[in-house]
Amino acid sequence: MNLENAFFISSQNISKEKFVLNKSESNHAIRVLRLKKNQKLFLIDGKGIGYKAVIDNIDYDKVSGTITSKLVEYGEDNFSINIGFGLIKRDKLKILIEKCTELGVDSFQPLLLDRNIKKKINIERCKKIILASSKQCHRSRFPEIYKPKNLNDLMKSVNAKIIAASMEANQSLSDINFKKGKSLILIIGPEGDFSNKEIELLKENKVDMFNLGPRRLRSETAAFKAISILNNELS
Repeated sequence: MNLENAFFISSQNISKEKFVLNKSESNHAIRVLRLKKNQKLFLIDGKGIGYKAVIDNIDYDKVSGTITSKLVEYGEDNFSINIGFGLIKRDKLKILIEKCTELGVDSFQPLLLDRNIKKKINIERCKKIILASSKQCHRSRFPEIYKPKNLNDLMKSVNAKIIAASMEANQSLSDINFKKGKSLILIIGPEGDFSNKEIELLKENKVDMFNLGPRRLRSETAAFKAISILNNELS
């Protein structure tokens, strides 16, 4: 099947084997992609289900059709990488969310760190970026994005393995032992690295810290490099 065109579909817009795209998705299909009757689509519900489908009817602002098969956890891994990151500039944030979604990240946790260059984040804008990126890479489960929290609160609220990229670390990511198929939280600090207070907090919580080489990386670049290595280590 040609999976070139993917569309979001709410479970409420599926009845038995029939679907109806919402107004926004229908408009994209009709006026941007100029799809026609009998063309095949790929539908994703954002909760882990993908559908192969075919268009039966196109009205002025509504596309409807028939689902031909259901694909559970389509485009998803059997492990979970979640990323915590210091707030960065708007354009860099867009790149980070886009590419981390494509690389399989399951959730985003913005962090209030001492050396952040931004203090706020537009969560609704981030959700729109996640939706577009998930459609582009055909992920059936959309990553979550949470409200910002400080590092100490993150330490208290999770029980998964936590690792953190730091220029001060003495080991590389490949030196850390990982269990196949397990979940973890990757923390990426600001470009100026964590503050001394934050480093001590990470050590107190027995967080495995690692470095990504001799060069100082932008936050989004560090995230991409670390996630690419982790995808190989955990798969």
